[in-house]
Formats: sequence, structure tokens, C-alpha cells
Amino acid sequence: GGEGGRFDDLDELAEYAYCNVALGGSGEYALSKILRPYAWAYSPLTHRMPNLEEKGVAVGFVYGDRDWMDPSHALQVQERYPHLDIPVRIVSRAGHQLHVQNPEGFVKEVASLVLDADRRFAGRVPGHRRSSEKPAQL
Repeated sequence: GGEGGRFDDLDELAEYAYCNVALGGSGEYALSKILRPYAWAYSPLTHRMPNLEEKGVAVGFVYGDRDWMDPSHALQVQERYPHLDIPVRIVSRAGHQLHVQNPEGFVKEVASLVLDADRRFAGRVPGHRRSSEKPAQL
């Protein structure tokens, strides 16, 4: 990298970005193990799930099957609020950068989440517009 951690050359930046997603993980795995007992969200989303659902905000979790992030927390949220229908999806052949490592799998899961939310909120949330409808002109 350039001085102060900046990249002066776009090719150098592209190589750095490529290596971050193409090579096997290392530091992120260690960091996740070190921080696990001590790292807590300042304002965890877990406690706000019912409010989000009431406002028509769909929540879903997507992880890579080799992700350094542990999906167990998302599964705990799912168990805590079984009435909210919070999906947890795992994309095969992907780590944390699943949109790069398996773009087809990522798009498939995200599209499925959007369609599920569309179905769940249609007619139930005031102002909800189906994803197939065109937005109103401003």
C-alpha cells in the first residue's frame, strides 16, 4: 500500500482486494476467537426485532458455509422470536465475502429473502409495495 495505508495505484488496490477474498482466511479467524468472549454489540439488533417486524422491516441472515462469523447467534434470534419468521440462510462454497466467492448462490438466497418478505408483508403493512410494482413517481 501507499503511505498511511492508502493505495496510490488502482492495480495495487485491485490486487489487495483480490487477495483478501481469494486466499484462505487467517487473521479474521483468530480475531473472531479472541473477541468472542468480550465483543458485544453496543445496541444489539436482537432486542429490536419485534419493532422492526411491526414496521414492515424484513430481517434475514445470510452466511457463507466457510464464514468466520458464527451463524449460531442468528439461530438464537430465530429461536427467541419463532413468531417473526426470521430466515437464516447458508450459501455453500463461500466464506465471509460470499457475494464474491459464490455470487450465484448469494443472489439466489437474497432474491429468495426478498420474495419471502414481499409475500409476508403484502397487505399487512401500510404503504408496503410489492417488489414487482413500479415505484411512485416523485
